[in-house]
Amino acid sequence: MVRRRWKKNPTKKMVSKGSKGVSLNTEKINEFIRMRAYYIWEDMGKPQGKDVEIWDKAEKEILSQLKKR
Repeated sequence: MVRRRWKKNPTKKMVSKGSKGVSLNTEKINEFIRMRAYYIWEDMGKPQGKDVEIWDKAEKEILSQLKKR
């Protein structure tokens, strides 16, 4: 599988740097999770039937980044 550099993990940067000083509400956090889930799904080859697994993985990644802030 070939990974595109420009799509590696833009949400990590957004959560860790771009959100400082901005209040994060549930809607914004869900947006970060949705974006990360899309990139994970794409990197996995766009599998069908793995949506819950991919969402859970994205959610864990985003929430762990928020805890580090």
